[in-house]
Amino acid sequence: MDRDKEVSQQADYFNSEGPEIFSQFKWAVVRIAVHAPYQLRNSDQAPLALIYASVSLLPPGRQRPLRPAKPFHKHLGQERGTLWVDRIVMEAEQALAWYRSPSQEFRTPLPHENPRKRSDGQSLSVGDLADFPSWPVLGVPMQSESLTDREEEGPSIPFGATDIARYHRRLSGDGKWVDSAAESLGRVLLQSDEGLRFLERHIYIDFGEYPEYLGGITLVVPDQTVQTVRQFVEPKADNSESLLVQVVPRPGQALQGLYVTILEGENGMLTSFMNHKVPEDGIVEVRRSSPIQSSGLVLSHQERGVLLQVPMRTFIRQMNLRVEVSEEVRHIEAPDTDAKRSTIGQYTSTRMTQASSQTLGARRNTQIALQRIIEAQTDRLLRSKARRYEQTWFNVAQRKEALDSIREKIKGARRDLLIVDPYFGANQISQLLFALQCDEVTVTILTSSEAFKIDKKTSESLLVGPPEQQVQNRLQLFRSALVRFESHHKNKINVHVAQGDTGLFHDRFLAVDGRVWILGSSLNMLGVRPTLMMRVPHSKQILQDLQVLLDKAIPLQEFESSKMSGTERSDEI
Repeated sequence: MDRDKEVSQQADYFNSEGPEIFSQFKWAVVRIAVHAPYQLRNSDQAPLALIYASVSLLPPGRQRPLRPAKPFHKHLGQERGTLWVDRIVMEAEQALAWYRSPSQEFRTPLPHENPRKRSDGQSLSVGDLADFPSWPVLGVPMQSESLTDREEEGPSIPFGATDIARYHRRLSGDGKWVDSAAESLGRVLLQSDEGLRFLERHIYIDFGEYPEYLGGITLVVPDQTVQTVRQFVEPKADNSESLLVQVVPRPGQALQGLYVTILEGENGMLTSFMNHKVPEDGIVEVRRSSPIQSSGLVLSHQERGVLLQVPMRTFIRQMNLRVEVSEEVRHIEAPDTDAKRSTIGQYTSTRMTQASSQTLGARRNTQIALQRIIEAQTDRLLRSKARRYEQTWFNVAQRKEALDSIREKIKGARRDLLIVDPYFGANQISQLLFALQCDEVTVTILTSSEAFKIDKKTSESLLVGPPEQQVQNRLQLFRSALVRFESHHKNKINVHVAQGDTGLFHDRFLAVDGRVWILGSSLNMLGVRPTLMMRVPHSKQILQDLQVLLDKAIPLQEFESSKMSGTERSDEI
């Protein structure tokens, strides 16, 4: 496309449909990351794939940056191609028009001057993009979903700029990244630590934490007048305090039409919610006769809407500084495992001695009742998190409670059930699997050869004959339990037996429809000995690794054949 014609079309779009707010900006910087199947000099043979791009409008008075002499790149290997990152300076209206391009018509952006023949204006493969929020609404990053910031979870968006800015996002609406080939590339990229770190250095997003931004674009619109907001307390001699909010303008800008809503709270109660007009000097002072425990704010403009939200947080009033010096550094060697031919590992241990200790500030004079309130709130929050992840402690003689808890989880299965326990045996089939309610559930059991070895606690009927016969007895009992289960249930059941050094495992897991619980002991001893059971909050990686263990294990039928015939795998312990 002719560059002058394209610029003219972009300008027409900007002037006719662009919101009035964008007319205040002259320049923009586009940071773009693309993938090339091979080196850029051959990129005209295949379209580039968009990894991510951001369009940042520059506030009035901001110096226009220079473009790098050449793009940054990272080779991921001959089969995985190359990542390219570039920074392009454009006029704001052209940058906005590029941001709003239809998904099927995207090309790499054209700079304000001196375009590069092999990289600028090239065909760009982009997936179907959806707007968040609806265009042309701009959003303000929320540092927490809660005004009181009670949760310890990370932010839901990856933008952490210090300047006041609002955002718009165009993300893949169908969950795919560009197309089938690029989607495969996306999976490869997420498994490439070097690729992720390269992108984070140049694009400022960790796609391992925020994979939904792959293949997307973000528009960053800084506020024209406000640069940042500071909030602090000023103690007074009479034990009173002033809460100060300082709105800092951009150079050469005047503060007009701004309001700050200040929230104050104390021990779970909202004590103040007041709206203040920001004066010309930008300083809002709220005086209180007693110390202020926590505060947050919302900054807004009478025309531009909300500019900033800060949840209520407690002020730090005292800091303890401790300085330590190293007295001795020891180098320790120790075997990595208990095996006879274990490799020898090394680590260092440093003995530290306190050199000085200093306390800055004074603690708030808390009453005994107030301390009780704080401790109770903390304990309540911890109990809530324990309930969320179903933390359950089974003590001695709680066998019935433990079995009932496992059965209740199995009852809820509607798609698949996975039990991973190196000592899962015949008794566990009758104890647990009959709790299944739906025949459509696929049952997968990963046990190990340890479950069929001789145990002194085994019933006397299994201890008849030589050791080989005793193992066969245990296998026959396991098979009989399976036949009995299958006579009452139509579920497809797969049993795998782990063997050898690389296939054995220690931890026990119960997975129901993708939800995973970790068990502190095997199912045959749960509630017999003190143990903990807890739901794993992030189970994706665990399920993937458990599948690797399943792939290494052998089907029960093959394990039975080797034991009944006397032949075994060479790697079996």
